Amino acid sequence: MCTQDQHASADCDCKPGLTRDELKHQSDDFCGRGGTSAETQSLGLVPGFRDSHSGRVFVSRFADGRPAPMHLLDGLPQDLVVERGSDGSVLSVCENIVAGFLLGDRFMDRDEAVRWSEHHASAA
Repeated sequence: MCTQDQHASADCDCKPGLTRDELKHQSDDFCGRGGTSAETQSLGLVPGFRDSHSGRVFVSRFADGRPAPMHLLDGLPQDLVVERGSDGSVLSVCENIVAGFLLGDRFMDRDEAVRWSEHHASAA
């Protein structure tokens, strides 16, 4: 784990990026456009994340490993965590982590999910 205090050390291999506040801001920005978890759930899209450096994708999960119905940082792998709160919750993850949605193995960022949702909602 890399905390902000440890960030300058050689042990840290990522810079702070996505935070809980940023996730909230993204949800607010995409609300009503088809880019939130609530709006995409009925279309089979699952909230998730992609590591833009490695290409790894992750289903959003609660800290205990259960799939989460919204974007949560707490279930991401430890090697992506940059900062934790005093209660152990994840406050930020590496800058290369992107929030989006999964359809099977396919990852879509929020903009792609909006376009996909518009197309599939109009086709129904």
